[in-house]
Amino acid sequence: MSKTQQDNAGWLFDLGGASALSGAAGFAFFTLGPPDLLPFGAAVAASLTFLAAYLLLKRIGDDPTDLPLSEFAPTEIEVQPEPEALLLDDILASMGPNSRVVRLFAPNQMPTAGQLKQRIDQHIGDARDSDAADALHQALADIRRSLR
Repeated sequence: MSKTQQDNAGWLFDLGGASALSGAAGFAFFTLGPPDLLPFGAAVAASLTFLAAYLLLKRIGDDPTDLPLSEFAPTEIEVQPEPEALLLDDILASMGPNSRVVRLFAPNQMPTAGQLKQRIDQHIGDARDSDAADALHQALADIRRSLR
């Protein structure tokens, strides 16, 4: 960026900073100021704050400070040897047949759709045929009679 471009950008930053501060001062006066002087007092406070902030920013200037760098010596980067490949042990192969992990996720242990349907039908059929359902209906009928 050339010097003229830096100067052009510098006054824009000064203008923006001063405008932001003056807007905050005007809003603060408008919010907290006396009700008789609200519009005029807020404008005066914003204008005075803008002028003061802009003049202060112009006085400070925008020349960057050149900081001296200390001397340093570059060092060579040491190349690290390739790490050994990570070999993972198959922990599931060493588990016994009673292990739940192996039984839950082993593909040969998963039931087929037909086997699942057969289990469900058997479970529902057992519930219909059992004497427990009849005993439950009898107990509910006894409760109804006792409440009357």
